[in-house]
Amino acid sequence: MLQFLISIPLSLTSLILNILLILIFSLWVGRCRKKYHSPPPEIGDNIKLQIANRIHYNSLELFILYFPIFAIFVAFYGDFYGAIVGFLFLIARIIFALGYWKNPSYRSFGSIPSFITIIILIVFDLIAII
Repeated sequence: MLQFLISIPLSLTSLILNILLILIFSLWVGRCRKKYHSPPPEIGDNIKLQIANRIHYNSLELFILYFPIFAIFVAFYGDFYGAIVGFLFLIARIIFALGYWKNPSYRSFGSIPSFITIIILIVFDLIAII
């Protein structure tokens, strides 16, 4: 079992952790719905539920862009560099979520690094393809 875990590529590990983070954000929304008595599809007037919902949706929307360009990046540049970018994106999304939860104006501390990561991936993908 340990040998299997050691043999998993780091870029794949970062991708799985990014997917798990989106799942955690989804569970966070469900927890807020229960806590603030707001059954789906209502969002209601509770600001914390709205913030949790935005954190989840924004991360999901960005992941749709991130996944294919990340896969192309890993194919051209390998596991090591893919893992670095993957973990940077993961950390940026965590900072985004925590900042947004604390105060919505703090969300840029994580969203800016997330977009920079996306731009880096796009630029290096274009360099590799061209």
